[in-house]
Parts: sequence; structure tokens; C-alpha cells
Amino acid sequence: MIGYTDLLRGSSRNLDPADCIETIGRNARHLLELLNDILDISKIESGHMSLEKSPVDLSELAAEINQMMRPQAEAKSLRFKFTSIDLIPQFILTDRLRLRQILLNLIGNAIKFTETGGVQIRLSSSATGPDQSDGPIEMRFEVSDSGIGMTGEDIERLFRPFSQSDGSTTRRFGGTGLGLAISKRLAEMMNGTIAVRTEEGVGSTFTLVMSADIPPGVPMLGELPETPAQVTESVETAAEISLRGKVLLAEDGRDSQRLISAILTDAGAKVVLAETGKQAVHLAQTERFDLILMDVQMPILDGYAASARIRSFDPQIPIIVLTAHATAEDRNRSIAAGCSEFITKPFDTNQLLHTLAKYLPSSHIIHNATAETAPPQSTRANTLSHLSTLASNPKRKRILEQYVAELPGDVATLADLLKQQNLADLATMVHQIKGSGGLYGFPRITELAAAVEDSINHAKLDQAKRVIDELIQFMRRVDGYEATREKLAVRTTPAAAVKPTL
Repeated sequence: MIGYTDLLRGSSRNLDPADCIETIGRNARHLLELLNDILDISKIESGHMSLEKSPVDLSELAAEINQMMRPQAEAKSLRFKFTSIDLIPQFILTDRLRLRQILLNLIGNAIKFTETGGVQIRLSSSATGPDQSDGPIEMRFEVSDSGIGMTGEDIERLFRPFSQSDGSTTRRFGGTGLGLAISKRLAEMMNGTIAVRTEEGVGSTFTLVMSADIPPGVPMLGELPETPAQVTESVETAAEISLRGKVLLAEDGRDSQRLISAILTDAGAKVVLAETGKQAVHLAQTERFDLILMDVQMPILDGYAASARIRSFDPQIPIIVLTAHATAEDRNRSIAAGCSEFITKPFDTNQLLHTLAKYLPSSHIIHNATAETAPPQSTRANTLSHLSTLASNPKRKRILEQYVAELPGDVATLADLLKQQNLADLATMVHQIKGSGGLYGFPRITELAAAVEDSINHAKLDQAKRVIDELIQFMRRVDGYEATREKLAVRTTPAAAVKPTL
């Protein structure tokens, strides 16, 4: 990724920029998968992984997975069959995200290690009590392939983190060896396990067996659909999204205010700003809005409390949480406060607009619109500078320049708060920086600010100081940064009631 980025920055005539971008994107997605796996195994081993239990439509889940994985199998000329054995309940109560994660891993491995023949997925259920209509039941998800199979020694290593059957397997097929380790631990957290039957050179069958409750009166299914009844459009699809309505944006971060307002205004919405949770409640009481975008970490009154108060006098207005927090607990708190949707920062612009369009009835989406192409931006001689991913977007040029122009103020403030040992205001500021950095095309700023925030929250103060220094050095290398501005202004942060020291 770094190499191809440097080539693009240097305007190499020997490479097609579109190919470079595709390569960077492909490897970025692979890196994201790796980081997600590492985070998952870390959460599981530290006891911080939490599960949600909700009704899961097995027919819908099977159709979604079938639609995702079948093209991979067909690309290798493999047969691909998704079916049920006897009757299965349409709904079970479990964690949909984690069940889907396990199945995608098992099926993905089956396709990866199979060169000829096919892959078959079979679903079955059996009652654990006298009446199958009143759970719990035992669900079985079998994934069989005609691939390379394994030996007994291979199976012993199978569920160890960072381990595959042998070194040659890693070189030939790739991967980190985390997927099965995570899947096994998730299965155990879901009152289940993963069993393996295999024969070297013949194939393997991985079976997820789990206990699950079923809601009363759930219909039983004999067949599984091959495609979803309604395919949800990918947010990556090129589309022109036109918003119609009045939106209350409750956001205390100046940079996020500016960018989100520009995005929504460009799409046609009218935007009114609220800089505190208390102000958001007041505006919602005194003016008519079609939708509210609510940041969680707001001064005076946080987003959860503000949403709950607004919901008490307006039960219908859509409230969409927009926050840098992204855990299941945060999502549950948002729902409990009466919010309609949950979007994390940094967000995908198209995803944000699609979500708002769902709740603004007069809005519309023109699919397959011709994507606007921006002229390539001239590259700078200094290859050490950091360019924003928005640098070539003419619509974002002005607000990006404003953001970069104010970074020296952020640096000065961070250094000043660090010198004063003002931990409370420092935590507030790095949270705001975490939310805005990625939005302006600097994901590394978000990553470093998040690391500072985490260090402060866990009282790792020496580590916080080191990461703050790294954050400051990165910001100083942002393309267009003017160091002389550091002496001109210091950005203020909301005063904290208690100011512990570093």
C-alpha cells in the first residue's frame, strides 16, 4: 500500500493510476480484515467480547451468505449448494453478526482449500426438549468440501491462533490462521462448538453445533432461498443522493460540524447546528425538524440523555447516532435512548447519505449515476507530507483547507494541555480529534487520537504522552501545514469539572 501510494504521489508513467488505486484498495481491505481479526481475538482472550441476542431469520441469513460466497466458488468452477436437512425454524435467538462471521469463515476456508468438486452447506435442527416449538434447540451448520483434507497432526494445530496446517499451506493459500481460532471461541461463547471430520486428499466437514432458543410460533422451513427477497444495495454503488428536509445536527466538534454540514447541504438538506445536548433538546422543542443527527459525547447533556428527552416529547422523529464509539454496549445504549440508527465515525459519506435518505421521505436516490471525476491534484515534491484522501475532491477542497489551516491550533493546544497536565480537557480534545481526523481523510490522526484516549481512560499516562507526541508529529507533516500558526492561537476545549494530572 505504501509503495503504490508513493508511486501515485510521484506520478510514475509506468503504472496506470486506476490499477494502483485498485491494488491499494484491495490490500487495505485485507489489512482491515487482519486488524479486525486481531481485535476480535484480543477481546475474546481478555474477556471483553460481548454478544447480542436477537431474532435471526435463518432464511435471510442463508440467502445473504449464498449470494456473497457463490461467486467465489463459481470463479473456481466449484459446485456450491446451500440447503437444509428436514425442517428448521425460520428464526432463532442468537447473535446474528457473530453467527454470520463463523459461517463466512468456514465457507471461505472450504472454497479456498478446494480446487475441484464443490462445497455444500447443510442446516439442520433437533429439539433438546419434548417440544421443538418451544426451545432451546440444537442447530447444526455443516460445511463440507472436496478439498485437500487434513492429517491428525493438522487438526491438533487447527484452532490455535496464528496457526495453519503447515508452513507450505500458509505460503500456498495465505491467511493468518486466526479465523478458525476466533470461530471456535465465538462458538463456545454461543453455547456451541465446532467439530471436524476430515480425510487427507478427500475433503473436510466443519460442523458448527450450537444451542439456541426460538421465539414462540416460529414457522418451520423445508427449503432455503438462494437469493434474498430484497437485495440491499451496496453503499459503494455509484448513486446521486438528493436529500430533502430540515436536519438538526447536534455536534460539538467544530471540524465535524463543518464537514457534515457541507455534506448534507451539498446533498440538498437544510442544516441547523446545536453545539450542546441541552441546546439540541431546546431546538427540537421550539422548531420543526425532519431528522436529528446526534453525537454521543456532547457537553452539558450527552447524546444519550438528549435523545431520551427528545424522544419523550417527540416519539416519531428519526434520531441517528453519529459517534466515534463503536461497541455493542454503545449501540444498545443508543437503542435504549430511543435512537433509530447507529453510525460510527469516521463514516462512509455514501453510507451516511443513504441512511438519511431512508428517513427523509422526500429524498431520492438516482442509482448508477455517473460518478463525478475530479482532476488529478498536482503532487508535491515533499514525499514525507501526508495527503488527505479528500485531496482530489473539488467539493471538499475549501473545508479541507480550513481543517488543515487550523491544525496548528490543535497542536498548540495539545502541547499546552500536556504541559499543564490537564488530563480532563486533554481527553475531551483528543476525542474530538479522533472523530474529525478520519472524516477529513486522515485515518492515522483518528487512530493515534483513539490510542491517546484509550491510554488516558486506562491511566496509562506515560504511554499517552508518547502517543500524543507521535500525533503531534504526524499532524505537523500534513500537506499544507503551516508551523508558524502554532504561535498565533490555541484552540479552547470545554472546561472540565475535575482536572486530574498526568
